[in-house]
Amino acid sequence: MQGPGVDAVSGAAARRHGRGTQAWRMPAERSIMGDQLPYERRLASPRGDATRTTTVPDGAARQDAILVVDDDLLMLRLVGSLLVERGLRVHTATGSSEALRIAAAIRPDLILLDLHMEPCDGFATCALLKSNPVTAAIPVIFLTADTDHAAVVHGLTLGAVDYVAKPFAPAVLLARVRSHLLLGRLTGGLRAEVAARTAELTALNGRLKRLSAAASLVEQRERRQLAQGLHDGVIQTLALARARIGAATEPRVSLAEIDATLESAIADLRSLIFDLSPPELHLLGLDAALASLVERTRRRFPVDLALRVGGALDPLPEEAAALAFLGARELVANLIRHAAARSGLILAERDRDRLRVSVIDDGRGMDESRIGRGFGLFSLRQRLESFGGSLRVAPRAPGACVVLTLPLAGQASATDQVRDGS
Repeated sequence: MQGPGVDAVSGAAARRHGRGTQAWRMPAERSIMGDQLPYERRLASPRGDATRTTTVPDGAARQDAILVVDDDLLMLRLVGSLLVERGLRVHTATGSSEALRIAAAIRPDLILLDLHMEPCDGFATCALLKSNPVTAAIPVIFLTADTDHAAVVHGLTLGAVDYVAKPFAPAVLLARVRSHLLLGRLTGGLRAEVAARTAELTALNGRLKRLSAAASLVEQRERRQLAQGLHDGVIQTLALARARIGAATEPRVSLAEIDATLESAIADLRSLIFDLSPPELHLLGLDAALASLVERTRRRFPVDLALRVGGALDPLPEEAAALAFLGARELVANLIRHAAARSGLILAERDRDRLRVSVIDDGRGMDESRIGRGFGLFSLRQRLESFGGSLRVAPRAPGACVVLTLPLAGQASATDQVRDGS
């Protein structure tokens, strides 16, 4: 429906506000003030109304929200009508304080802000918007009839992203609005992605620090155990052999005793070497190393330990094999020190892309919280998780069943690494 002429509308606005209002005619385009009166009739017009909001029907796609700020009520309604007809959700404010309150409450996607308002103009309003962390990121477009370039530059310096000069054609305003809404969505998406990546990196950095601290403690513990093993075993044995040499009176008897002492020292050294890095693991594979671990444990401790291998384990990636053996050794040591078990079983199984090693015993039992309390098991879990694996306690009575799992997909086996020269 065609509304009254531009001059009539301008005169009505002037009488309503008690001041002059420009009438804007646009060649080859309809004026922003001309064909929008149906929207005016749909809204109440008394000055001082609370926030006015218009929406498209329920069930429509998510609407971009725009806050239009102008102390000219007629212009406010005409711009709002233009935006609503394009499916946008419009909020309006007639002054600075109302605009600041609404912007903080709804956080619109875009603000159209008239530059010349009373008593607080668009410059001051924009500065207040940008000083509030809640509204600082909302893009602001100035609407201004001011042709002074210095004023425009000042507005952009305050944080506005663009301006539209009055008089303007509807197509121009809509094009600017669409452009900055799209830019805002892209910017918001990038901010969300950066925030997500930052949170992920922060979590990974914290995990890396924990792993680094755990690795340092493991290294210190291994060094302490190595030093203690050398001192209590090899060094003491060699010192005893030296003492016997110095006190020898019967050469034949003394040499036999010394030979036995040296054999004991050699056995202790072999045991230390096995604990550090078993030769069987690198030469014969994980199943041979586990078999050697079982044999040595049965020889040294009163535990009836057995091994069951479900199918072929090798070839395995070198790091996975080493970590699986380390885990089995730690679980067996835990069984001996804390479980008070009389018998146990190491069960090793492999499917196409996953390796599982379970240690089962008939001791006093164990729950999941124990892993977090014991440093050895906690460190093992951290190392397994950094590798993409896991360590968990499976329900069992009596005794305990601890299962370590390692992924194998995408990892080269030790044989492949040697063949490729890596």
